[in-house]
Amino acid sequence: MRNAIVNSKFTNFVYTKLSFFDRVNMLKQIFYSHLLVVVTAALFTPLAVAESGVSSPRTKQLVQGVYTQDLEAAGYFQQGVNNYNQGNFAAAFSAFEKAIERDPSIAMAYHYMGNVLLGRGRNVEAIAEYSRAIQLDPSLAESHYNLGIALYRQDRLDDAIVAYQRSIAINPRNPNAYYNMGVALYEQKQLNGAIDAYRQAIALSPKKVNAWLNLAIALEQQGNFDAAIEAYEKATDLDPKLVTAQNSLGNLLVKQDRFGEAIVAYQEAIRRQPKDPIAHYNLGMLLYREGNLEDALSPLREAREIYEDQGNNAKAAELTQLINQIKQRLEAQKK
Repeated sequence: MRNAIVNSKFTNFVYTKLSFFDRVNMLKQIFYSHLLVVVTAALFTPLAVAESGVSSPRTKQLVQGVYTQDLEAAGYFQQGVNNYNQGNFAAAFSAFEKAIERDPSIAMAYHYMGNVLLGRGRNVEAIAEYSRAIQLDPSLAESHYNLGIALYRQDRLDDAIVAYQRSIAINPRNPNAYYNMGVALYEQKQLNGAIDAYRQAIALSPKKVNAWLNLAIALEQQGNFDAAIEAYEKATDLDPKLVTAQNSLGNLLVKQDRFGEAIVAYQEAIRRQPKDPIAHYNLGMLLYREGNLEDALSPLREAREIYEDQGNNAKAAELTQLINQIKQRLEAQKK
């Protein structure tokens, strides 16, 4: 999963005799420059590699010689499956190695070995094992799928997309395959393809929060703001603690000059996650943009306190500077 926060430094505000129109534009530019935008780059869900192996019925068939006529190889393979399911991956890997020493044609042994290697972060070796499994049995949707994961982790996006497509061709009911393909397409800036893939994932798994969130991000970048807002709202409905989506919703509403709705979105983010400094900050900056200087101070102070508690002294110092500037403006207005 890859989330980034884009921070901008505070600047000293210089006020001269400007027309009302110029002052409004200047404040708007200042606001947009300081709005703490949460750039929720496509979230790559940690995939359940341990659950992507063989189903129990197929595992039972293996000991009957369906995949190998070598009983000793079948025994080692079953031993590997048992250890794998118990989380004893080192013993499982060793048993699978013994199985393919006896019979190198057991495709699922290579698949399981790929799973173990992928779980250890040994992506290049995992790619080799999945490739062997696919060469022996091209119908293994799980191997194509997990191969896509390993290729993605190696930044081989084109190859990963192909692997996911092949997995989907064999098993079109796996929402994670569509979702992960959407992630790779998004990173290649293929927004239309990513949006289609996320929609397919949602059609199969309507409660897949990250798919809704990533769909919203892609739609926003595409300029389809109304659909993006709906997707953000769906993500927040599914996961009330997902303040990233709530903040992004507020930011998008600001872009559309729907300031009242944006304030509500930020306030809702704060209600759901009171210790999220970004929501407090964005709310304060929006109130400041609207000229509500007194009201802006409270959320900005709260954001500063949270940053101090988090040990982010640099951000707290920046907020102190901004708060002092707002207080100076308030004092100047009283004169």
